[in-house]
Amino acid sequence: MTRWMGTVALLALTACDKGGDSAGTLVGDPVAGEKVFESTCAQSNCHGPDGTGSDPSSDAENLNKVVPGLSDAEIESRITDGFGLMAPVGLNAQETADVIAYVRQEFGS
Repeated sequence: MTRWMGTVALLALTACDKGGDSAGTLVGDPVAGEKVFESTCAQSNCHGPDGTGSDPSSDAENLNKVVPGLSDAEIESRITDGFGLMAPVGLNAQETADVIAYVRQEFGS
């Protein structure tokens, strides 16, 4: 009986796992990442469609200047944890990996 309850508890914990994968363990798709970027990051008061953050109401960094100097882990951290005035974006690990692949392709490696 104890072994059975232990198995049930383990299965319950596994079912509740939110998928602790980080984007670094996944292969990003830049095409999918572009779609996520456009709907999430490219808003006029954020990075903008060209990644420059040039809207006067935005304090977003120019991705053309920043991305080449960041590791994938640093980009992931900025997406998932936020950075400066940028709030955490709330993407899942695959979406984050896709956005990283896109910004690497579009704004520098």
